[in-house]
Amino acid sequence: MKIRRLLAALSLLAAVAGPASAATMQYIFTGIAKGALGSQGFTDALVTVTATGNSGDVTFSAPNTFFNSQVDTTITISGVGSVQVTGSDYVFDNQASSKIGYGVNGIPFCCDIIQFINPAYAAYDLMSAIGPLPFGSDLSIGDWIHVPTSSGLLTLLSYTDNTFEATVVPLPGSLALLGCALAGLGIVRRRPSAA
Repeated sequence: MKIRRLLAALSLLAAVAGPASAATMQYIFTGIAKGALGSQGFTDALVTVTATGNSGDVTFSAPNTFFNSQVDTTITISGVGSVQVTGSDYVFDNQASSKIGYGVNGIPFCCDIIQFINPAYAAYDLMSAIGPLPFGSDLSIGDWIHVPTSSGLLTLLSYTDNTFEATVVPLPGSLALLGCALAGLGIVRRRPSAA
């Protein structure tokens, strides 16, 4: 009898949860940088680029690259503050070259301003958690010129000691649903069985 109740509870949970849906993703690039935001220079600052998007917006460009071009990006610079990128930006994973990166369309040298290589990216698709994975330097540092932000143009002259991490952001409703399901299973389990 308990097994039937457990299966019924799990079936109800599956029906309420519905089909698998897209998840909110955060693609987080960090490094130590020297550069300027508008007229304010900085040196040895921790720079964190956090691009937030949805796994359902990831597209595949044959033969080997995944893109998420529906991201909202915040750049946080220690000692300076946080700014929003105001240009059209994206995150990509080129599986053939095992390269992950971030770019902004329309900047002077266009477009990929972050490129990191790691063998783990040969099978990554931007739709799940990964990392943090460390890297020595940004392969595209020459392209960090005049990135448009909410506080002026950002330029980096160096970006080293880098890491990349992708995280899946749990939806509040999903957590509440999971809590209710677990509580329901606990009630079913504790209920005394009829003799």
